Amino acid sequence: MTRKDPEKRRECVNVRLRARYADEPLYAEEKRIRSRQYQATHKEESRLKNRRYRETHLNEIQEKDREYRKSNAEKISKKDKTYRDKNAEAIKERRRINRLANRDHVNARQRAYYAKHPVPARQYQQTYRIANDEKKKEQNRSYALKHPEVRRAASAKHRAAKRNAPLNDFTCAQWAEMQSVYEHRCAYCHRRAKGHLTQDHITPLSKSGSHTASNIVPACQKCNSKKGTGTVLISIQPLLLTIAPPQKKKTS
Repeated sequence: MTRKDPEKRRECVNVRLRARYADEPLYAEEKRIRSRQYQATHKEESRLKNRRYRETHLNEIQEKDREYRKSNAEKISKKDKTYRDKNAEAIKERRRINRLANRDHVNARQRAYYAKHPVPARQYQQTYRIANDEKKKEQNRSYALKHPEVRRAASAKHRAAKRNAPLNDFTCAQWAEMQSVYEHRCAYCHRRAKGHLTQDHITPLSKSGSHTASNIVPACQKCNSKKGTGTVLISIQPLLLTIAPPQKKKTS
């Protein structure tokens, strides 16, 4: 008599056990209690055994999991919703921590999804903005108060875009670097005005000037207003190269 394959033997034993569990619920409950007691007293051993089993039967486990989820979709959905409603704040905090710890990975994954599904992504964003209009406004106000320089840079880029600037790649980081190079002084009157300098375009935006580092110098409000859309007040050398990179052009 030939010995059966170990896998087939194990499967035969499992079939008999499942049949007995179905026929004898008290035996099944007793077995579960003994199993929990064993796991409680042999935690590390049980953990290693489970890990080895998962590693050697990964495909089988994944297939069973898919089948179970498919046949119990409504039950799982209801259970997940109950858990999310009960632990909403804890879930939100875990996601926030994960985003901060894996910012580059999360951003790359989101960009890949938007590139692959542009229409659903835009629809979701529009629906979310409509449903959370007041919340988004409050978030924007709070962010603007905490990061005024970022807000001002965004406004400057918006103005340049409205004027159809041929090049619009000046960033907040470049502006901070430029002010530091000029020692927070006005490029025209050389008066120190840290935190109050404005971006003056050498060739004005109204005359097809670009919103880029080589066309911008820091100027106090008085000198900027005095120059207006005219020529520079004195001969100046703009900053032609910055360590901070310009904004990358978006690919459509």
